[in-house]
Amino acid sequence: MVLSSTGPLIRPAGRDLAFLRGGLVLASRLPERTLLNIFKTILRPIISGGKDESRFWKAYLDEITTLRLTKADVLSHFQVAAD
Repeated sequence: MVLSSTGPLIRPAGRDLAFLRGGLVLASRLPERTLLNIFKTILRPIISGGKDESRFWKAYLDEITTLRLTKADVLSHFQVAAD
């Protein structure tokens, strides 16, 4: 799965790093379903593809965030950038 092996392309520093760490604290306190829905909302415009593919990607993201990803998966994705 492509998304499971992707991580941040840049390392945040300064205020961006502080913002990321604060976001991780906040995100860790959210219910799992809420966090997964936020993550899906962030990803959708990035990987939506063209008009022909948009229904596929919407369904795929729904499946991933419903059946495959956990709160720990999402948090670990952003923790990589903070480390």
